[in-house]
Amino acid sequence: MNDTYTDVCSSIENTPKNTGAGSQCLEAVTVMIYLLKQGFAFDSVEDFKSKTKWEEAVTAKNAVPLYEMYELTPNNTEAVFYESRNFRKETSKAVKITDWEAYLGFCSHSALKSYENSEYSRVVEVTDDGDLIGIYAPDGIGVTGQLLSQFEVGIRVIATSEKPAYSPVTMTYDNYEELEEGAVFVTPDFNPVTGLEGVFDINITQSGSATSSLVTFTAFAGCNNVVVAGLETIIVLLDDSGIEQAGVAVADVGNGTYTATATASIVSGTISTNGVQTLPLWGDLLVEGSAPVVVTP
Repeated sequence: MNDTYTDVCSSIENTPKNTGAGSQCLEAVTVMIYLLKQGFAFDSVEDFKSKTKWEEAVTAKNAVPLYEMYELTPNNTEAVFYESRNFRKETSKAVKITDWEAYLGFCSHSALKSYENSEYSRVVEVTDDGDLIGIYAPDGIGVTGQLLSQFEVGIRVIATSEKPAYSPVTMTYDNYEELEEGAVFVTPDFNPVTGLEGVFDINITQSGSATSSLVTFTAFAGCNNVVVAGLETIIVLLDDSGIEQAGVAVADVGNGTYTATATASIVSGTISTNGVQTLPLWGDLLVEGSAPVVVTP
């Protein structure tokens, strides 16, 4: 981590601006990004630096930590002008474009691609020194990320004997001046590269037939079906209206298998984590049932 500091550009609208400065706070290379939902902002710079506030944002799905970035390449285009004698007119604006690669399996590539054309259109950059780069929110209240006009995930490139399979990504920024005019460059109270992970999918599957008093199901995670223990505290049975069924006890019987036993009667509904939940046995990781499982006793 870098020495703790906060480099927040002044909001004073002097033009030209004052130039007084001590040592310059120069950022390290960007190695990861978080996407923020359009319209979301942290209430203050202090909140932007807080792991607790970031965890709240991830749980509420206002923020999404993405994968580490490699082969980062700036491909900015300069403004184009038409000129004739003393006449000069900008015909094409300057555009900030960053290309990068991520080494991902099939499921993670699919997850990354799902953010194309989504409401997660603002980006906070994470540097190799463990710093965060954001901007003032457009309304001047709080801190958010730079607005993207395009987030594009290309065709996953097949592995070769010289390079593993990778996902090419292009980020086109809506207005590069957002950062240059209102940067918020800070050291948070956690390591943003390793200290904050996204939400993990839990694959829940009913096993065998259900009765009015017993449902058996399995729970696994990841591409290699890792057994998930400790879900008995966060798994619920919902009825068809999405309301939790009363009198149902969930028990972990081992090897990824669970039972849901009713003291009264189980009705038609779903097995679910009922949104994003914290799983203590996995080091307080955030998890969510990938899709509700329909149960019909």
